[in-house]
Amino acid sequence: MMGPAAAGAGAGAVGVEPLEALLARLPERPAPGLDRALDATATCLARHGLARTSMTDVAREMGVARSTLYRHFGSVEEAAWALLARESYRFFDRFGEVVASGSGPESVLGLAAQFVRFASTHPVMARLLHEEPDFVGRVATRHMAALVDYAAAVVTPLVAAAMDNGLIRRRDPVRLAQWMGRVVAICILAPPGGDAGGEELDDLLEEMLLPLLVSVE
Repeated sequence: MMGPAAAGAGAGAVGVEPLEALLARLPERPAPGLDRALDATATCLARHGLARTSMTDVAREMGVARSTLYRHFGSVEEAAWALLARESYRFFDRFGEVVASGSGPESVLGLAAQFVRFASTHPVMARLLHEEPDFVGRVATRHMAALVDYAAAVVTPLVAAAMDNGLIRRRDPVRLAQWMGRVVAICILAPPGGDAGGEELDDLLEEMLLPLLVSVE
């Protein structure tokens, strides 16, 4: 995938924050060796919710002593942060595939809708969004801006390529990606119609994004 810094070439784009700086503001991508612990955390959080999950629950789900789990995480909330980071990075890694599966404005709208629905239907994320307002508030205040900026940095070269191929209207790809990221964040926290799986989401995204994507005749 083309690096974010290349996205604005020839498009009059505003400056792009270096990817390394964005990564420094994000939760660290968990090492693959933590997958077993994070899988157990996901199972417990989906089953019990954050407030009712203990380190003992997660250790039991892993089939290990609690002391083993404490070598990786100091609390269930710390494990939950790492789980959200892993799931977000996994989706970001698929951005190119998502865009490549469509064409023109539809692929961009589909990308935005797919991320909203990913967050809103993920077993753990959905439960946290509906039942853990304090935790969601901490996510929003501590990491939401960095997550949006990182997603925009990943999306920027993709929308720039779509512009170069005449699939969507040419404009500043950085600003478009930033706007998309913020629209998506709002839709995750406050789904239109209260249901991210409904037609209201598609209608809202089309109304807010399509005018920026289609060529002006």
